[in-house]
Formats: sequence, structure tokens, C-alpha cells
Amino acid sequence: MLKHYHAIELKAEFEAEGSRLAEVQWLSKFASQVGLGLTIKIGGCEAVSDLREAVIMGATTIVAPMIETPYALSKYQAMVARCVTDNDRERIKFFWNLETATAFENLPTMIKQTTLDGFVIGRVDLCGSLELGRKSVDCNHVLDLTTKASELAKAHNLLVVVGGGVTVQSKKFFEQLPKLDRFETRKVVFKCPEALAHNADLYDAATEFELIWLNFKRSLYTRWANEDNARIGMLEKRLAASN
Repeated sequence: MLKHYHAIELKAEFEAEGSRLAEVQWLSKFASQVGLGLTIKIGGCEAVSDLREAVIMGATTIVAPMIETPYALSKYQAMVARCVTDNDRERIKFFWNLETATAFENLPTMIKQTTLDGFVIGRVDLCGSLELGRKSVDCNHVLDLTTKASELAKAHNLLVVVGGGVTVQSKKFFEQLPKLDRFETRKVVFKCPEALAHNADLYDAATEFELIWLNFKRSLYTRWANEDNARIGMLEKRLAASN
């Protein structure tokens, strides 16, 4: 994905995905071995422990979820200013998730006050807040909202990332956005406009990586779950014999 499809980061979440620290460590290791960055979504606008762990794990992008109001954004920005050193601030990009109808309504005010690098438009949650189904992520209404948000961001020199329900059908959606900087699947972030030159092969590669990752996790936890089987069996026999 790095060599052929313009992947720039792998991705983990302390929020909805609930990544364990060990999982983020593995992803960070894989990313550094091949020269990719790492996006980590923290648990909220004041998730201080998540923020600190993300910095320690070597995140190159940190995202706060469900920022809907200027006040929530101010809390996130204050946390970053308080907890992140100047050196780390220079190497890490900070984004917030724009993913509800309320957030889109408040976006003009939030953009005027932000000290961050940009935002990620989460289309699945946006559809949920609009009472639309998940399959509506590529619909014209979502495209219209995303386009207006992107234009506003570019007028203020902010980066724009789009994710949520990304499939090959999303390619047309992405191509219609003004100066899209990145798009992301569940586990991979791609650079635009370069990645938009690819068709199904890119999206298949991202899906294949996620499948490999999930199989890796399953094998890892299965091995951990079974490592004490012999000891458990011996202790059970010992108790049975004493009774």
C-alpha cells in the first residue's frame, strides 16, 4: 500500500474500536518498520490518558471524536496545549472528528477559533445523526455537506480527511471534493489526490490488510488464552484427587 497506493498511515482507535495498548504497539511497530505514520483516535475531547499514550506510541496524527460545539473544541485544544510538548506538537497533526448534523451547523464558528490542523469527516455517524442508513454515506446530501465543509476548511488553510463506510463506490464521492487531503478506511489512511488514481485494487488492498490484521489479533489472543491450558489441567486434576 505504501509503494503502490500512496498509503501514509495505519490507524487505531481508543474510541469506538476500543484498541488495546498491545494492539496499538503492534500497529506502531508495523508502521515504523515500513515507513508509515500512525493515526490514533482518542476517546474524547478531554481523554488525557489516551492523548498521552498516543504520543508515547509515536502517533503522527491524533484525532478527537464527536466534537460538536465550539466549547468541546476549546476543551480539546486546551488539553493539547497543556499535555503536548512543543517538539511533539511539531511532529504530530491534530484533527477533530466532524460527524454530526450539530457539528456541521457549528463548523463556521469552530473553524474561526481552531488552533488545530484540520478535521476528519466521519460519514457513518453523520448519516446516523441525519437519520439516514449506513448505505447513504455516498449520497448527494452527504456529498453536499462534505463539499461545503471542505470549501470552508480550505478558505482557512485546514486539512480535510474523509472516512466512514469507504468502499470503491466512494471513489466518485472523493473525486468531487475540493482539494481533499486524505481519505481513510478502518485501518489505513491514504494521501490525495495521488490515491484517487487507483480503482478497486486500492480498496481491495485496504480490505485485505484489515482482514490480515484481524486474523493476526485472533491468533494472538487465542495463543494467549490457551497458554495456561496445561497448568489449568494439572491443577484441576490435583483438586479432584484431593477430594
